[in-house]
Amino acid sequence: MTQPKRKKDEKAELVKLIQSALPGNFVALLEHSIQSIIEAELSQELGAGYYERKEERTCYRNGYRERQDLATGLGPVSLRIPKLRKGSF
Repeated sequence: MTQPKRKKDEKAELVKLIQSALPGNFVALLEHSIQSIIEAELSQELGAGYYERKEERTCYRNGYRERQDLATGLGPVSLRIPKLRKGSF
């Protein structure tokens, strides 16, 4: 089963509805979700998670840098982008 395609106006109304309900909670949820995805991708790329000692590890974490607010439909989201000792992420 496929869902019917929504028009842009319907999407905009849905976003407005979500924003009017509890905008702070949705932005925090979105921020947490994106940050979790970034951390998972980094662990995958490094071959090890936090405090994991593996021979397959390719590099090490080296702090974070703050990213300017990411513009989303729900509002700006602040993210912390991981830094690596060698290379970039």
